[in-house]
Amino acid sequence: MAAQAISGDFTPSPATSYDFFTWYETGGIWVNFKNTSVIPTWETANGSTNFTTGKGYLVAYTGTGLTKTFTGSLNAGTVSSALTKSGTGDYAGYNLVGNSYPSAIDWKAASGRNRSLLFNESGGGYNMSIWNDADGQYDTFNSAGSSGTHGVTQYIPVGEGFMVKATSAGTLGMADGVRIFNTQAYLKSTNAIANILRVKVAGNANSYSDEIVVEFGHPTANGGAEKMFSFYETAPSLYTVKPDGNYSIDFRGALGAVTIPLSFRAGADGNYTLTASQLESFTSSTAITLEDVKLNATQNLMQNPVYTFSSGKADDGARFLIHFGGAFSIGENAKEQPITVYALGNTVYIATSTGVRLIGRVIVYNMIGQTVKELPFSENPLTSFNISGAAGYYLVMVVTDNHVYSAKVFID
Repeated sequence: MAAQAISGDFTPSPATSYDFFTWYETGGIWVNFKNTSVIPTWETANGSTNFTTGKGYLVAYTGTGLTKTFTGSLNAGTVSSALTKSGTGDYAGYNLVGNSYPSAIDWKAASGRNRSLLFNESGGGYNMSIWNDADGQYDTFNSAGSSGTHGVTQYIPVGEGFMVKATSAGTLGMADGVRIFNTQAYLKSTNAIANILRVKVAGNANSYSDEIVVEFGHPTANGGAEKMFSFYETAPSLYTVKPDGNYSIDFRGALGAVTIPLSFRAGADGNYTLTASQLESFTSSTAITLEDVKLNATQNLMQNPVYTFSSGKADDGARFLIHFGGAFSIGENAKEQPITVYALGNTVYIATSTGVRLIGRVIVYNMIGQTVKELPFSENPLTSFNISGAAGYYLVMVVTDNHVYSAKVFID
């Protein structure tokens, strides 16, 4: 609605029964409607005591009479949301905008929007994040992806506020082309999409949780959705790490042997559980191994997707690695092979399927046939070792009493 007043039903009496916030990008803070004296005041942050068309707000109410009424003409056609880029720090450029239409909108719509001023991830796409108070986190979706965190999809409900990141001051423009008019459920199943891993963390210290999504099949391994950290200090944080930053949604190229750093921050001391899901989107021969660097422990997530651990607020966040690999063995059906081999940098990893007991030796040859490494092969679910030779391809052979497995890896 245009020119809808905030005072009245939206700011009931007594003042202790509500909080009504606007986001002030310049200062990187939330400003309460009740603030008329401390800089920045509500007038400074919002400009008036009316709802600003195209802007989002954060509200909380207690008591009775929680149904609020908007009166006036419905928004239609072009709606512009003013964006600022004058702040500093972690939230510089972040603006809280809103779905101003009386219908849901599609963040992946092919027309009806102008997002030229929004930050465009290196891997493509534009991010939007919706606050989820129950989980104490921002739910995030990238327009170049297919799956968001905490169940958020490309469809933004009626009256929903969401965060976007501007690269410069200007406007975010939307028109009727972004609107969704059908009566079908907005939630879209991602179970049929191949090669998507979802990992959620929850603990016993409080009810908050966090989640990351790793999505393969993109043109490059760049981009995704930047991690927006919770403003609840006691909420846990889970995110992957790339050279250019921290991510809630991690885009990757074609599925192959890769190791992804997974960081965790405990907002409160306690016991936590990592739960992997959508594992059925990978072929059964794909090896996905979680490594706990702190405890020097590994777990095959395809066989056991739940991992429990203890963590404190002072712990190092760089605690986990997720290893992806594919089965291998020259001349045989890959799905029948019990081990996986891959390399990251100058480290070779050999993962053994759950329930398989293999004992033997590992021999590594360079491309001219020289032995550069030899070591025992035990029953550990994940064996790793470094190769100190020149960059290039190496042949890794695992020799047991009744079989020889071999694969070529690249060391850099």
